[in-house]
Amino acid sequence: MDKLHDKVAANIGAVLRQLKERNNVTIHQIAEAVNVTDGAVAKYLSGERKPNKQVIKRLAEFFHVDQKVFAGTDDDIINIALEQYTSAVNQLNALKESIAEAPLNKVQEYINQLKEASNEVDKAKEALHSLLQSSKPVTYVPVYANKIPAGYPNEVGTDDICDWYVVPSEIPADFAVNVTGDSMINAGIDDGDIVFATINTTADYGDIIIAVSENGEVTIKYFIQKDNQYFLMPANPDYKPIPFTNDFRIVGIVTGILKEPRPYRDSR
Repeated sequence: MDKLHDKVAANIGAVLRQLKERNNVTIHQIAEAVNVTDGAVAKYLSGERKPNKQVIKRLAEFFHVDQKVFAGTDDDIINIALEQYTSAVNQLNALKESIAEAPLNKVQEYINQLKEASNEVDKAKEALHSLLQSSKPVTYVPVYANKIPAGYPNEVGTDDICDWYVVPSEIPADFAVNVTGDSMINAGIDDGDIVFATINTTADYGDIIIAVSENGEVTIKYFIQKDNQYFLMPANPDYKPIPFTNDFRIVGIVTGILKEPRPYRDSR
């Protein structure tokens, strides 16, 4: 389940590296613009840390791009790399055209500039080629808040969706739900996380399911059977099992979790 978080962070890091190079800015300049430390930006660039939504908003404003760029799809990264390659080629061609008119005392300077521009083209070409070779298909999945109205996730309108997320295609997911509450903390699902799920109307014993009540309230629980009765079982001893009756319907089985960073708490 950490695989999803790592993939998202890595893709955002790749986008940010391309934007940094294209705009010729330093780590410190980015850090000042988005009000974080230089170390935090370095971790964003390396893919070690995923920036939160507020930081992503500031990054988008700083680089004058749409926030969706930081969803981190392979297409977004490739498009940025393609722009960088095209820009490098155009700069090289412009230098080639101007060298014919260069005064003799400037020829060596132009030759040096041509070599540098040619190196930039080679680097941009290599980066683009590498991305094209390694790119993998991704899936956009809708994220619901804490309610899924009548109908299954693929039947509701876009007004019921609070966000969209990009998921690597190797992770099965049809929709996602924002987690509220702590009833599944011992299953590694915390308040503020996003859980991804495939659409299912049935489940096997022990599956973590997403069930919806008659009024559209969503609950995430283990699906358990005891004494010929099915229950929605929490992963927190502070909560009691909920009998699975006709008031509930299964809409999905959890396949992944995207963890949100936790604030520091002093344990002293």
